[in-house]
Parts: sequence; structure tokens; C-alpha cells
Amino acid sequence: TAISWLAELIHHPFSGGDALLPYHAEILGAIMRCISDGEVEIRQVAERTNSDFLVLVKDTKEGFELSPLLDTLAAALAKDDVPTKMAALRWINMLLEKRPNDMNDFLSDLLHVLLRTLSDESDDVVLLNLQVLSRISLARDANDVTTSEREFEPRDSSKSDAGKKGKGATKVQPDTTPMPPPPQ
Repeated sequence: TAISWLAELIHHPFSGGDALLPYHAEILGAIMRCISDGEVEIRQVAERTNSDFLVLVKDTKEGFELSPLLDTLAAALAKDDVPTKMAALRWINMLLEKRPNDMNDFLSDLLHVLLRTLSDESDDVVLLNLQVLSRISLARDANDVTTSEREFEPRDSSKSDAGKKGKGATKVQPDTTPMPPPPQ
């Protein structure tokens, strides 16, 4: 099948690897179409090929265009099948990790697709989507000096309002009410 041919091509010593980068969006589109195929063997080869291709792109030192790749991934997120959406979200997550600054140029379009995907029926899709959105949020915070690591540093309680005596200080008391016994 065509997906088996693509699997071999990705690993070919002369025409595979970085030589495929100019065609990465088309190759990924072909792989994505096979991830939820009706035949088990095609699905398995597609999933393995997708993983191999993701690693190839992740590990490459060569430059490649993000726009066509993100168009392919956005189209995959619009599909109804869960495996294709999961694969697309893994790709987006990897691209955010590999090229966070370059991905900023595409975030406005990408966020629309990701926010729509939050209402997916699959919990797995929603959870992975939240991970992607979290990576976007953390990357944006890392670029903003005022909200980066300082927001998450432990604070000295003697300097905070909660540690001060007097007006505005609130002491939280633990609930000591006994729990009712479990039903028999």
C-alpha cells in the first residue's frame, strides 16, 4: 500500500530523512488520512510511520516551513476520528517544543482550532488539547519577563498579607467535623 511505501521512504538512506522536508506537509497529510483507516494493518503502519516521521522532523537540524504543516494539522483536527486528532495534537505539541518562537506567528489561527477542539467528545482529545494549550501558555509566559518564574517562586509568608497580624489577615482553620460513617 501507499502507506507502506511512505514508511520505507522515510528511512531510505538517500531520498529519506531531511530530503523529505520540502514535502513534509503532503507526506503528513497522506499519513493522517491512513491513521483511522478501516483496515487494522493500514492503521498500524500509519501510526508507526507517523511516529517515525514526527521523530525525523523533531530531530532535524534543517529548516522547514511551518505554514503548510500547520494547515495539514488544522485540517486533521477538523476530522471526526479520535486517532487522527490525537496524532495532530502530538505534532502541534512537538512543534511548539521544537520551534516555540516561530510558532508564535501562527498562534492566532491555531488557537481558534484548538479552542474548538476543547468541545470534542473524546476525553483523550480534550486532555491532550489542554496540554498543547498549556505549552502555549507557558511559552508565552516565558517570553514575558513580568510573569515568568517570579509568579511561581515561593513567597516568604512573613512578608505577605496572610502572614501579617491585623487588618486584612485571615486565618484559615481546618475543618474538624467528623466524617459520617460509610453506608453499609
